[in-house]
Amino acid sequence: MPPPAQMPPLPMLRVFEAAARHESFRRAAEELHVTPAAVSLRMRELEALLGTRLFERRPRGLRLTAAGRDYRAEVAAAMARIADATARLTAPGRDGPLRVGVGRSFALLWLLPRLAGFRLAHPGIDLRLDADDRLADPGPAGPDLAVRFGPGRYAGLRSELLMADSVVPVCAPALLGGGAPPRRPADLLAFPLLHDDGLHAEETATGWPGWLADAGLGMPGAGIHLPDAALVLQAALLGQGVALVRRSLAEAHLAAGRLVRVLGHEIPTAFAYWIVLPGGGPPDARAAAFRDWIRREAGA
Repeated sequence: MPPPAQMPPLPMLRVFEAAARHESFRRAAEELHVTPAAVSLRMRELEALLGTRLFERRPRGLRLTAAGRDYRAEVAAAMARIADATARLTAPGRDGPLRVGVGRSFALLWLLPRLAGFRLAHPGIDLRLDADDRLADPGPAGPDLAVRFGPGRYAGLRSELLMADSVVPVCAPALLGGGAPPRRPADLLAFPLLHDDGLHAEETATGWPGWLADAGLGMPGAGIHLPDAALVLQAALLGQGVALVRRSLAEAHLAAGRLVRVLGHEIPTAFAYWIVLPGGGPPDARAAAFRDWIRREAGA
């Protein structure tokens, strides 16, 4: 009977999971607060220990080998089970469910369609979403962690980049009435434009005035003004005009064909999505499990 395989140290597996998820030593290093050289060294040590190549090192980046993909799936599942068991064990440290603060539009359009995956990965974590655009700061009196669309600088709190975004014009196919779609930015002026009046002052460059100015156009006539991105997107789905929306919030409707992109002109948003945690020590096991899960979803 062959001797049992040597178990890699858990810190080494954590580095592997991050490097495999990002397919980048640099991005894994940023997440783990170490150097890319340290990540590369740990992965060479892991490959030597396993006697298997996990990564293809190419001039333009990394790619997982077939063995690496299989190993990543098993390691990620095992780490999720460990996090879940730890969360159940330590949950009495804070009464009630894990509280996650999110903006209303992000919760409705991006997070809710994905939450079933979190429940499958962590069935022992009781979750409560505080979906309110007036987000409370994470901490003893607020949520355990939050996802914010903003500049990433929050006094007394820790923030970790979740994902960047951009804005794109979209509309329902019915709005085009079977005719030719707009081919130039100026063609948009023949359609009602849907405005998001909930934009922060620092975001105005990615509203219609900024987008049209970037395309070399002035403001059109009357449109429809709505208080947040969720209502703007709903109005677009109803065929009431062309909406300028964050790509992250519209992606499910675009993939299903309920909305179509109008032109290819796209500009990055001034803000990004950030995971926001209380200042001080590391998050508890439940918050860490949610943070790691939502990172994987954003990366996918």
